[in-house]
Amino acid sequence: MKILVTFKVIPDLDQMSAGDYCADERMMVDTSFVRTILNCFDESGLEFGLRLSDEAESLNLVVETTALTVAEKQAELYLKTLAALKYSHTVCVNAEGRDLRFEPESVVESVYKYCKEHPQDYIIMGNQAAPGNNGLTPKILAEKLGVLLLENVIDLHVKEDGELEVTTEEEDGVYVQEISVPAILSIGNAVISKLRVPTLKARMASKEKESEFLEMPGRSGQKKKTLASLRYVNRERAGEILEGEEGLRIFAEKYEKSKRE
Repeated sequence: MKILVTFKVIPDLDQMSAGDYCADERMMVDTSFVRTILNCFDESGLEFGLRLSDEAESLNLVVETTALTVAEKQAELYLKTLAALKYSHTVCVNAEGRDLRFEPESVVESVYKYCKEHPQDYIIMGNQAAPGNNGLTPKILAEKLGVLLLENVIDLHVKEDGELEVTTEEEDGVYVQEISVPAILSIGNAVISKLRVPTLKARMASKEKESEFLEMPGRSGQKKKTLASLRYVNRERAGEILEGEEGLRIFAEKYEKSKRE
C-alpha cells in the first residue's frame, strides 16, 4: 500500500497584532517575522498517514508513506521532522517564490506529476489551507487523476484485508465506508489534530536521510502568471430599516404592491 500525504507550511497568524495587518497593492501581508506552523487539516492528514502505517504494520501489511509539500526553504525543518517520524519519503517541490494563493492548478500540476511517476494508492490532503483557502486543490487533482474523492474525512483506519475504513462528516450525518480503490481523502475536522513529536533518538537516527527536492513543472501552453493587484468585491445589498407599527405598515404596503406587480 502506498500513501501520499500533502502538507502546507503557513505563517502562525495568531502571533500577529491588528496593527501588523498592512496589505500592499497585491493584498499581501508581511508575515516573515512570525513563526511557521503546519496547516491544521494537513497536520491531521500527516498523523493519519503515520497511524495508517502503524496499523498496517500490525496487520503484516507492507506500506510506503510519502510526505510532499510545494514550498520554499522554510519547509526543510518539517521534512526532517517527518523523516524522523519514519515517513518513507519526504519531498519538497520548489515554489520558486511564486504567489500560489490563487493558483491551485499549479500546486495540482506538481502533485500530479509526482503521482504519475510514483503511483499511489491513497492521497491524503487537507480540505483547504491559508492563505487562499480556495478548497479546490483536492477536487482538481481528483479530476485530473480520475480517482475517487472523499471529502470532509474525519477518521481513517486500515482493515485486515487492506481496505481503508473511511469516516466522513456530511450535512445530514456521519458515514462510514470501506474502500479499496485509489482515492483522494480530503481531511476536514478530524478526530486527531496534532502530529506526534519525534524523540531525540529518532532525530539522530534519521539525520543522514535526505529529502528529495524537485522543481515545479511548467504548465503546457501557459506562461508564468504574476499577480499584479487585487480588489475587494462589493457584496453590499440595498436595504432599509423599518421600525415600529409605522414600519410594519410600510412593509405591508410594499409587499402588497409587489404582489400586484
